[in-house]
Amino acid sequence: MGSPWPLPGGGAGEPSRTRRKRKRGSPLRNGENTGAAVGCAECGASQSPMWRRGPAGPKTLCNACGIRYAKAKRRRTHLEELLLKLREEILTPAVLSVEEEVYAALTLMAISSEHFLNASQQR
Repeated sequence: MGSPWPLPGGGAGEPSRTRRKRKRGSPLRNGENTGAAVGCAECGASQSPMWRRGPAGPKTLCNACGIRYAKAKRRRTHLEELLLKLREEILTPAVLSVEEEVYAALTLMAISSEHFLNASQQR
């Protein structure tokens, strides 16, 4: 005896499901890829589940190369921001108050005059 519930499709033990063909990726069609070559501008692949934007415009990179390109672009942007911040920190002189500058100058003069006095006395 079979299942107490009727099988879908009404057949005696025959499954009603039909096998679906798995999508292997969209092939390129005329005009779909704006790049000069037919395929991925980076690796040359002719099929991809999704075509992505690259440096040459939309739908010029396969899925893998497009993800890699976008990730590198984000990383590059982040590094450029860090570099600009670092340049600002390095190139911006430390602002000392006038009192600190005068104190530093007097200290330097005192140290150097002591050095010269000691050197002249030893001769």
